[in-house]
Amino acid sequence: MKKLSNFKYIALLICCLPVLALIISHLTRNYRYSESNYIYSYGVLMVFILWFSSFILGFLNALFILKKEHLKIGAKTLWIIISLLPLLYIIIMLITAFVIDTFYNDDITLPNGEKIDGYYRGKM
Repeated sequence: MKKLSNFKYIALLICCLPVLALIISHLTRNYRYSESNYIYSYGVLMVFILWFSSFILGFLNALFILKKEHLKIGAKTLWIIISLLPLLYIIIMLITAFVIDTFYNDDITLPNGEKIDGYYRGKM
């Protein structure tokens, strides 16, 4: 088996950061309304740090792979996409939420322009 270069190894670690963030958020959510709510507060902070660092590190690693690696175009593209997976995940989820809200919106707009959400009508 070939040894992975540092940039490839970092690309794989970058993909593990959001997974670790999801695990931390799952483990700390029970402390939200307890006497130990500081555990939840630190958990939320760690989740934000892990997600944000995965974006920044993924972008920087993709730039380093683009500049430094001596790979074929296909392999280079694959490792750049792997580096940018957390960012691509968020972009796809935002686009999906926008499309669902736009095309499957069942809100009522009153004559004065005010909207009544389906949540308030009991359609949730």
